[in-house]
Amino acid sequence: MSEMISDKAARIWLEIWQELTNDSEEFPQLQIPLRLLNAAVNYRETRGDRRALLELPIEERNILIQLLEIERSRDNN
Repeated sequence: MSEMISDKAARIWLEIWQELTNDSEEFPQLQIPLRLLNAAVNYRETRGDRRALLELPIEERNILIQLLEIERSRDNN
C-alpha cells in the first residue's frame, strides 16, 4: 500500500467498500479482494506485524505477501 495513503484513509476506504458490499450474496466476486484489503490495512496499521496476515488462508496470504513485497523469513519458505 502506498506510503502516500494514510492509515486513516486506508481504513475509511476499506470500511466504505465493506459497507457498499455488505450483501455478500449480491457481490460474491468481491469477497476475496475485500479479505485481502482488510488484511493489508491491518498489516499496515500494526506496522508490519505479520500476524495480521494469519487471518487469511495460505493461498491468499501468499498473494498478499507478493503484492505488499514482504520478504519471507527463511523458516516460512
